[in-house]
Amino acid sequence: MTHVKKKTSLMQSTKYEAQRWERWMCTTTQSSPTACVTVKPGRHGYVPAASCNANWDYDVTVELAILFTVLFGVSFSIHLVQAAYFKKFNLAWPLLVGLAWELSSFALRTTGALDQQNRSHATAALVLSIIAPVWINVFHYVLLGRMVTVFVPDAKVFRVQGSRVALAFVCLSVEVLLLEGSAAILLSPGNSADRRRIGAKVMMAGVACQQAYMVVSAIFAARFHYRAVQLKKEKYPLPMFRPWSTTLATLYLSLALMTARNVFRLVQFAGGLDVGDSSVVSQEWCFYTF
Repeated sequence: MTHVKKKTSLMQSTKYEAQRWERWMCTTTQSSPTACVTVKPGRHGYVPAASCNANWDYDVTVELAILFTVLFGVSFSIHLVQAAYFKKFNLAWPLLVGLAWELSSFALRTTGALDQQNRSHATAALVLSIIAPVWINVFHYVLLGRMVTVFVPDAKVFRVQGSRVALAFVCLSVEVLLLEGSAAILLSPGNSADRRRIGAKVMMAGVACQQAYMVVSAIFAARFHYRAVQLKKEKYPLPMFRPWSTTLATLYLSLALMTARNVFRLVQFAGGLDVGDSSVVSQEWCFYTF
């Protein structure tokens, strides 16, 4: 009789534990309505962005990736030849590094488009595409400092030496590089939602810092512009008659394009990381435009 009671008690206990487990499973399922599922890869390994095994937010167009790889390859080659011909590697090295990283990013994007289940290629392409423009910004600052040194008699703007202007902005760019680089790693495919959210916040902070430094550099450039025009009116001798205005106009244009890119990044990460949160995330043309 005692044995029967113990057996009945054990069965009731087991049933109770099973009910608790069932209730926990129901609660977990209800609290995670957006839980992803693994989908069988299609052509080039493509799966919908909401899938567990998705590495891209859309089906990457191979032809576009190849086109931009070729374009950046041509641009890098031209600038490399120019730097060698004019012996200006000390001035052009940040631009060459930025172009090399952009070229590598699109080359990896091409291989990633052909094998969209390759997470390492998707991660490397993302990281390089995010931090490569920082090197282009460094070139802006080096170029601005060089222009102040060459074209202004006392080599100063706002009473600051041109070389120090460049050095200060380059040091600030290192901060931006670290912020955006760490954010890109956190945003990489395969990371948890919490890490990606942290990465988005860090990325927005890095982009905001980058834009703030660009605005300050534009103010320095405008001040240089004013001084250069005044010196030209005074018929200051060479080198003021060199085509500084064309170089400065190119600098203004590049800063404006970089600003558009930063605005895009802020909108992209402020709107959410999931495809359903923002149309910017799911549109491939946005990536290539900005």
